Amino acid sequence: MKKSTVMALVALSLLSFADTPPPPAPIKPPAGGTVTGKPRRTRPVVDRGGFLIRKTEGGVVRFVDIRGGEALDISKIVADLASTANVATETIRAERREGTAPLDTAKASLSEKGVAVAIVVCDDGSDSPSLIVCPEDRMAVVNAGKLRDADAAVFERRLKNEMLRAVGFVLGGYASIYPGVMKPVYKVADLDALPPVFSPPVQGFIHEGAAAFKVAKTEHVPYAVAVKQGWAPPPTNDIQRAIWTAATNAPAATPLAK
Repeated sequence: MKKSTVMALVALSLLSFADTPPPPAPIKPPAGGTVTGKPRRTRPVVDRGGFLIRKTEGGVVRFVDIRGGEALDISKIVADLASTANVATETIRAERREGTAPLDTAKASLSEKGVAVAIVVCDDGSDSPSLIVCPEDRMAVVNAGKLRDADAAVFERRLKNEMLRAVGFVLGGYASIYPGVMKPVYKVADLDALPPVFSPPVQGFIHEGAAAFKVAKTEHVPYAVAVKQGWAPPPTNDIQRAIWTAATNAPAATPLAK
């Protein structure tokens, strides 16, 4: 009885396999390699005169550099950071007073009008932490001395990433598994491999924190849009001049800047 049942199941399996249609043959391109069908429409690329940066209302994220001597200029790092975090920033140099802690310098900056967040960059050596964050008090300290490396490029990358992380943590970002500068760091060398960007989820929290602390945002506005809105500066090249003339129906009031 068992043998006949097994034979019947085998027969059904063979019939089922025989009834299964073969897989479809791959579609071959037409002779000559030409593409058939309706061509896809694409929007023409229009040069709108480049972009202008406009700051919204609010305070700035101030970086206070209290390192002495011929320290690496952080103004370029801060400018890049402003674009990455989409917040208004500024950089100042200050002399470190004897017996004054970096956090005291940050507090002093926060007492000034127009400063929403204060981040102090110091050089306290390798025995002090590389990053101290006080989100509730709107300040942080980045210790460049802990990040120093014999390779100048490595040191600059570490400093930039740690400064980005300072902004991220103060404005509500968090340690994230997503690719970006906020991935967990277990030793200083881990900073070397991090890309200097915020992942989209972290960026969302940073925007919320910036709004809560009333930090001004930076907007990248096409020159053509700025002309229509009435706040664009005089044109500085032929494309901007054409945009200005078309929008105002009059020649630019000032000559091209050289």
